Amino acid sequence: MTTQQPPALGRTTASRVTWVLLVSSTLTVMAGATISPALPAMNTHFAAAGNSQVLIRLVLSITALAIAVSAPFVGGLITRFGAKRVLLTGAIVYAVAGSSGLAIDSLIVLLASRFILGMAVACVMVASITLITDWHAGTSRNKVLGTQAAFSGLGGVVFLSLGGFLAEMSWRGPFAIYLLAMPIAVLVALFVEEKTPGSPSFAPITALSIESARERKGVLGQRSFVIALFGLAFASQVIFYTIPTQLPFHLQNIAGSGAVIAGFIIAWMVAVQSGASLTYRFVAPIGNRLTALISFTLIGAGLIILGMANTLPVSILGLTITALGTGLVMPNLNSWVASTARGKGKAQAFGGLTSAMFAGQFLSPALAQPLIIEGNVSFVYIAAGILSAVIASCLLLRIGQPTTPSHKNQSAPIPDHSTTATTPGAS
Repeated sequence: MTTQQPPALGRTTASRVTWVLLVSSTLTVMAGATISPALPAMNTHFAAAGNSQVLIRLVLSITALAIAVSAPFVGGLITRFGAKRVLLTGAIVYAVAGSSGLAIDSLIVLLASRFILGMAVACVMVASITLITDWHAGTSRNKVLGTQAAFSGLGGVVFLSLGGFLAEMSWRGPFAIYLLAMPIAVLVALFVEEKTPGSPSFAPITALSIESARERKGVLGQRSFVIALFGLAFASQVIFYTIPTQLPFHLQNIAGSGAVIAGFIIAWMVAVQSGASLTYRFVAPIGNRLTALISFTLIGAGLIILGMANTLPVSILGLTITALGTGLVMPNLNSWVASTARGKGKAQAFGGLTSAMFAGQFLSPALAQPLIIEGNVSFVYIAAGILSAVIASCLLLRIGQPTTPSHKNQSAPIPDHSTTATTPGAS
């Protein structure tokens, strides 16, 4: 009887920690865009400030830049102070810096606060994914990573909708949403625990370790393989961010649709994307490479349909197919990194992955601009679809990982897929 209690307690702890981390994930992806409904009113308020037209747009995008710049350093903070402390500090700073727009009346100071917000988001993102992959392995990890991606997407929908409602009352209203991070910080302080050192994911190593001997001897090599995953994350966000930044213009050109229709269609896409993320655990057994191949094939097909569409229903079809692919991308990349890196290398790898993601988001509008011809953004989507097809072709040519499902690779020097009763969260 007594020998069964520690695993049961471990599973209870893992479940409690996981739910807090999932709630924390709602703070991340749409942190910068939450105030977007207030931008026109902000522009009016700060019209007297020099270069206000440019600076107002930076209020939105500087958060992604800050995440991209600071995320690589978060891994070092986690190594030194622990993931829980970094997550807790990030949530508190998120609330303070994010809500400071309620009182700030200087555009330059507001920009500084948004940069600090981006640093806090980086801490929350990297620490939460590190803790999730510490507490979960194998099929349990795949399930939680898919759920986390769904929470992030649905959190973005809720926050954007609430931001629009509050922006109707005042341009400062959406900044109040960031105060929701305070009760989450309390939950983190009370219920999140570091996993006990001594588990495989805490093995003391000085470099990233690859899951199998075959992968270690691959053409790209150990570090190049991880960098390739960063490149995949960067490209996925450059491609994905063409949708929220360019879709309203595309729909207006082909169907005369206004902001309300565009908002509903984006919300539909996020719902489909979240549903796809929830199915990731069922797709994951085919392996990370094949999952990525399917993802980018769907994204490419959907975007080419969207770019060639000249009616609203065909556009929605293309977006739906795209969303099925994008919903699998991030949980798959997170799982791929988790099964590749261990110990200190894992937190650093997640920092690099987060940096690559938000660098892609930040640069996406600039990279798309030369492809916009006289206000027509169709070629942006066709080009993004072709890029997705090229990525899928590279994956098909077997870059970096064998097709054997990762859970069948038993030659890893440091296993990460234990399903024994003594591993909390595994199943």
